[in-house]
Amino acid sequence: MDYQDPNERIFANRTVNIKDYYVNFPEGSRVVTHKQKNATFVKYGWLDISGYTLDDPRLNNIAVRANQNMGDRHQEIAHSYDVEGWDCGQFPPIVSTTTSLPKDGRNRIRAALLRKETAIPCAYYSYEDEDTAKSEITNGLLANKHKSQRSAEFYDFVNGGVEIIQRGEMPNTIASIEKWLYNDVDIEHFYSNEGGTITKIAKAIGERAERLKDGHLVILRERDDWLEWLKTSIDKHSVYYRNQYNIHGIDDIHVFIESGGSRDEQVWMRHILPRASQGKVTNIALWTKEIFPEDAAKKHKDFDESLTRFHRQTFGMVNKEIDGITLNTPLVSDMWNIVGVIPQVLNDYQQGLLENHKLAGFDDFPLKMDKILKIA
Repeated sequence: MDYQDPNERIFANRTVNIKDYYVNFPEGSRVVTHKQKNATFVKYGWLDISGYTLDDPRLNNIAVRANQNMGDRHQEIAHSYDVEGWDCGQFPPIVSTTTSLPKDGRNRIRAALLRKETAIPCAYYSYEDEDTAKSEITNGLLANKHKSQRSAEFYDFVNGGVEIIQRGEMPNTIASIEKWLYNDVDIEHFYSNEGGTITKIAKAIGERAERLKDGHLVILRERDDWLEWLKTSIDKHSVYYRNQYNIHGIDDIHVFIESGGSRDEQVWMRHILPRASQGKVTNIALWTKEIFPEDAAKKHKDFDESLTRFHRQTFGMVNKEIDGITLNTPLVSDMWNIVGVIPQVLNDYQQGLLENHKLAGFDDFPLKMDKILKIA
């Protein structure tokens, strides 16, 4: 569409004019100048999202959001666009002039994508220092000072602080952590310290950073989000899945489950045994909701070991029931495959797997990162 006025576009079947932001949030006003740290407001404009997808890595904000899931929030916002249109009374998503990437507003962008919109209003900022985790995380949290949109929450600050410490950009001391909380991310805008909430956040950052000294954060999303990721993985690496596991589409993943609890027993009883009795193989993929990599690793490996144990016990039970014949338990069963594990650990290696839609293996959790599933 050819727009006569570059400030004006049709969004959700209504006209939106960028100039309205200069009235609602004037350049030089406190809300604009304090929205980001060590940054300068440049202009309001339109962000081209025509090349974005719902699970686009450019919409990840791992170290800021404790729960990096899409959930159904973007669907709710998309519906609000249908009913009310775009609201210029809310500060728009913030975008860096250097990277052209959004600092916040990811659900609003996903909602726009659901509606097949090709651009979204935004506020452009330039940054003095954008190469550090501290700058990226601090400004990501500050950008999430929202009234009606979801504001930053307790573990958003915990994850952000831990990541900064992990990168060596802040000492793991209560004094340094509280200085960052009070001076940099304006924690008192989000929480009062009545009841010690801010103190609890500072202590949680320190304790988790110490525990994760040699590890990394875990990316948390909902099952449906990871299922969409897995669908893309199968489509993108179809030759590998077809040759290795005879998987032609997502329906050939018979079990996609969070490891832990009694889910290993459920999978054995409800899926593997019934399918095996019909001579059918069960393909399994795993994901986690654990916040610590070592805990995720233990649950993934326990799941695998449990299936092997159930396999051995099943043969033992059959041998007890029959006379004169002993069935030897195969060392490896061909009646199920654990195809792989969603790569959720926030480090360079697993982030590479995540962005390339490649599953991880058990040995890739949480610290030993020298093995990769080779997908053609």
